[in-house]
Amino acid sequence: MPAGAGVGYNATFVAKRPSRIAVLAAGYGDGIHRSLGNRGSVLLRGKLAPIVGIVSMDVTMIDVTDVEGAGIGDVATVYGRTARKFCRRIVWLGASGRSPQICCAP
Repeated sequence: MPAGAGVGYNATFVAKRPSRIAVLAAGYGDGIHRSLGNRGSVLLRGKLAPIVGIVSMDVTMIDVTDVEGAGIGDVATVYGRTARKFCRRIVWLGASGRSPQICCAP
């Protein structure tokens, strides 16, 4: 997407540079907390890819501009680990500014 283009409801993320945005088939209905929009990250190909825009019910957008070779079918780790990188639930909850009892989803 070109610099200056927006992502998500109300375009809460606006690209500062030409960017590659990927769509994950998971959203707040699947346990990705809405407050992580424009704050959280997922692991993709061993790199952190920031969540951009508002987390929707069924989809989440991530910026894969700096994730070389990212493509359709890649696995994004929301909670857990790959190799030496971690996405711990506590990190996500800390980014949301809420307590674990409020944020944990089934």
